[in-house]
Amino acid sequence: MRQQRLFTLIAISLPILLLLLTEAALKLANFGHTYPVFVEADFSEDYLMPNPELIKRFFHQGAVVPNVSPDTFYFKREKPSETIRIVVMGGSTAAGFPYGRFGSPAGLLTHQIRAVYPFLNVEIIPVAMASINSYALRDMAKEIIDISPDAVLIYTGHNEYLGVMGVGSAFANKGSHTTNLLFLALKELRLFQLLQTLINQPVDAHNISDGRTTMAAMAKEQRIPYQSDIYHKGITQFRNNLSNTLSQFSNEEIPVFIGNLVANERDQKPFASTDPASFPGILPLLRNRMATQAKLDNIQAWQNAQPYSANVAYAKGSLLIEEGKHEDALVALQQATDYDELRFRAPSAFNTIINQATANNDVHLVDIVSQFRHQATQGIIGSDLMLEHLHPTLRGYFVIANSYLGALVDKGILPAPSYPMEKSAPFRWQQVPLTPVDRLVAEYKIVQLTSDYPFAVPSKPVPPLGDESPYHTMAQERLDGKTWLAQQQSLLSLYQQQKEWKKAAQVAALLFEALPTNKQAAEAAAMLYLRAKEHRLAWYYARQALTFNPTSESIALALAQAQYRSEDETAAMQTLEELLIHHPDNQQAQRYLNNLKASQ
Repeated sequence: MRQQRLFTLIAISLPILLLLLTEAALKLANFGHTYPVFVEADFSEDYLMPNPELIKRFFHQGAVVPNVSPDTFYFKREKPSETIRIVVMGGSTAAGFPYGRFGSPAGLLTHQIRAVYPFLNVEIIPVAMASINSYALRDMAKEIIDISPDAVLIYTGHNEYLGVMGVGSAFANKGSHTTNLLFLALKELRLFQLLQTLINQPVDAHNISDGRTTMAAMAKEQRIPYQSDIYHKGITQFRNNLSNTLSQFSNEEIPVFIGNLVANERDQKPFASTDPASFPGILPLLRNRMATQAKLDNIQAWQNAQPYSANVAYAKGSLLIEEGKHEDALVALQQATDYDELRFRAPSAFNTIINQATANNDVHLVDIVSQFRHQATQGIIGSDLMLEHLHPTLRGYFVIANSYLGALVDKGILPAPSYPMEKSAPFRWQQVPLTPVDRLVAEYKIVQLTSDYPFAVPSKPVPPLGDESPYHTMAQERLDGKTWLAQQQSLLSLYQQQKEWKKAAQVAALLFEALPTNKQAAEAAAMLYLRAKEHRLAWYYARQALTFNPTSESIALALAQAQYRSEDETAAMQTLEELLIHHPDNQQAQRYLNNLKASQ
């Protein structure tokens, strides 16, 4: 009996041992890959950065992947004790498409915080990128926790159906929610990667990596009807993944701020719709000289025949706007988005799920929808805040960043500012750090996007930017491959030659934010902002410059001046006193200090 048990144990153990040995052998042979969320920076082992190959984490070995990655952001491996660390997660809107890092919610939030809190050290680390959805957030959460964030900001949902691993996606969909989760659990095993390599056939790489056609390539199940099985699978997928992600953060007592989702309701007609046979189409109906009420009567008949027609609902909403019935119009336009069978925009059910998720004490709703409606014409979100179907204009991105900033203050992650947030919003809008080159590149990317499926069928050629101005030339150079860093240096020189001190300061500040060990950029930003009379921003960058050279007389004097001009005499006196400890013979510092003390 004992021998039989031993034989059974050996019989069970041998296959397991063989698998373990095979796994070890594959690792020793350097087969396969691991794609962590963060990797070591190329200039210092003390810094980390989001992995530029992160998207490969969600694809099988050897698969063709979309050409997307998170923005490069360097941060210290060991979190400094006085630093507030915030991580931003989500898809292309969270990543700031088409403006990039410094026009994204993370970039705009960073710049606002610099102006409002020049005395704080705050990191906003973006791990957002195009094409990903709640599966990616679920999978990355543990590694986000490992870098000890003080808060996590989430904006996700629009990629749920057609994004990577989405229920209707051509990218990395494994067949069901269960098999997708199994893939995420096994993907790091080299034996699993080997099996994938042997089993999976190569995918056609034609155009998949082309940024212009990524959106077109994403749609596998191009039509997902409202209330269909696959529609409900997407809702279940989103609810389950979001709940898991939020639970991971809540278990570590990390507060999460999740924004509800906005999209273009007024000015983006549905991409795909099943219509009644007699429906003439949106434009023919709207242009028809028939009385509006007669058109609405016809629409009711069409809706009776085909209740989930996106085009009929959109036409109804457009007509109700003409009639001045804006609340009824909003209902119809939201239905049009829900019924749109090409699901590049999240259905309204997702905002319901997001609202329900905030019942947890560590999860806070950021009501972006209300902020957009407050600024949108007649409370209906359209092209005044949206570039196309779901990516905001720069003003729209500012509204998103401002919404998160207000929530961070309300929940105590950031201290209450010395003046009301709403009063400082116009000032902060003026500080948006995008250059004319950045804006032209963004405009071109939108033209590219909307010249292809599903906006244009067949796709339309996109002309080059031309050379109308030096900025157009520089934007075309960027599109042709010139690096952002090299171009910023050229812009900095150009603005200084033109004596555009504020613009020069913004460029220097961007260079420092991109390269946080660049002490020359920090000092240049401080001095240029001081010259531009942007004293709070001068305060922040002078303080950063002083960390590289704590005994610098010129930087300390600039810092004291910025603090004084920002109406913080106490901080200015403290800076001058510290300067005099290192340089007791500095008569200018002593004179300033005496004057400040005399005015107390």
